[in-house]
Amino acid sequence: MEGVVQADGSLADLKISKSLDRTFGLNQEAIDAVRQWRFTPGSRNGVPVAVAVTILVEFRLPAASGSAPTASAMQDFGHGAHKLPEPGVSAPVLKRQVTAFYTSEAMRAKIMGLVTFNVVILPDGTVGDTQIAKSLDPDHGLDELASKAVQQWLFEPARLDGQPVPSIATVVIEFRLH
Repeated sequence: MEGVVQADGSLADLKISKSLDRTFGLNQEAIDAVRQWRFTPGSRNGVPVAVAVTILVEFRLPAASGSAPTASAMQDFGHGAHKLPEPGVSAPVLKRQVTAFYTSEAMRAKIMGLVTFNVVILPDGTVGDTQIAKSLDPDHGLDELASKAVQQWLFEPARLDGQPVPSIATVVIEFRLH
């Protein structure tokens, strides 16, 4: 959906830009949920201003609870990637970060905190495998949304002798209500 975040953080002119359904009332559910949100307004020269925004609302069926990774799976994570710090290997540098947004359920539950990931940064700077090291919210979707955001990050890769190499890094996503 699209709308305008007003200078006071409220949302105006909210409209559906891409409909998921017209039969089961999900459009209205999305609008009702988003109307409850408050945003940090944009600013120009330190003064709050209205900003046009696009908002993605995701509807998912609850996932069946999976088992925790096995010890052997955890040992295999990032196999062949450099674990930093390592002599002669430069650390990767974040170039592009994608923000993870709240689910309406997590906002209503007022869940705040950190999701910590181990990630493999590939030689092209993209994120390969991810593994949750510390979960915040598997029930309301924050862990999953954080994972999807991290998978879109881009890094200047680690280098060994000037050549890009895969590496393992720790990434933390913070969810905080204003």
